[in-house]
Amino acid sequence: MEREMNAILKTNILAVAVALGSALGVQNASALSLPTVTACTDQQGAPFTLMCVKYNGFETYVASQHDDFTSYSIAALIEIQKVDDTILPTATYGDWSKLVSGSGQLDIGIYVKAGGGGVLDNPDPFPDALDSQANSSSFTGTWGGDIPDPSNVLSVGEVSDWLQQPPAADYPYFYLDLAEPGAAGESLLQFTGHVYLTDESGVAIDGADWAFDNLLQPGIGDYDSTAWVDAPGEVVIFINGDAYEIDNNRGSGKPDFIAYAPTMLLSNYDDDYLFWAQFSIDGMAGAGEELYLTKLTTVQVIPEPGILGLLGIGLLGLGLAGRRASR
Repeated sequence: MEREMNAILKTNILAVAVALGSALGVQNASALSLPTVTACTDQQGAPFTLMCVKYNGFETYVASQHDDFTSYSIAALIEIQKVDDTILPTATYGDWSKLVSGSGQLDIGIYVKAGGGGVLDNPDPFPDALDSQANSSSFTGTWGGDIPDPSNVLSVGEVSDWLQQPPAADYPYFYLDLAEPGAAGESLLQFTGHVYLTDESGVAIDGADWAFDNLLQPGIGDYDSTAWVDAPGEVVIFINGDAYEIDNNRGSGKPDFIAYAPTMLLSNYDDDYLFWAQFSIDGMAGAGEELYLTKLTTVQVIPEPGILGLLGIGLLGLGLAGRRASR
């Protein structure tokens, strides 16, 4: 009888451990996690949807919704952890102040300001980065597919395989390392762009176009290159009800924003499709802005109350089984 109860106890421990790991969104090998966000109660008249983390009756702006993409302010993540680490514990989300980008990291360059030989080089199978060092105030480039090297196509399968290699990531994430986001009273740096899939002959795939613009219509797939997204420099956020000023320009080699499209699950698409990224930048003043594809982060899943209740029942069952086994 005692042997049977021990077996039951071990089975219950395993079941609860698996459930706990799933419910709490245990991190994979990625060093950093993004918090789940919902629309802020106070939108402050913004031309896009401000997204907040909510806790203890407070909410703090940390991201914004731009059509299909959610874009996080890394400066906001860092400030929250500095002011109150219980909101986004570093043990759970990693230390965002340590984040760097560029060559030597596990990042793939899309737009990179070329300052020397080899700066634009990406590892196989990725096409090399485009040079974003422009003499004008605007820049538009298309990367991936068969650009810039027609003999080297980038397929969905190749991107998916790269995402699954340690440290594994669930989505393609994009870093923006800005040289000059707009400060208060100055003209703003602006972005639009989209990521899309085509077949091998370049024909667009229905439902496989993710827009980064200021059209508030996620999931429709319409991209408007003139619906510019502002990249603000200095902004004020509220943490525990108190105001703090943050600067989204973290300096060279330190990403300022990180964006992803929650519906861009490449596993839903044919491996032979081609992967493309096209982004436009306006408002530059001679400095090169940089864009990277990365997998050094993932999204931290917040457990639902119902799941936590089920875990409580499971733990109660463990206690009862343990008491019976000791009799």
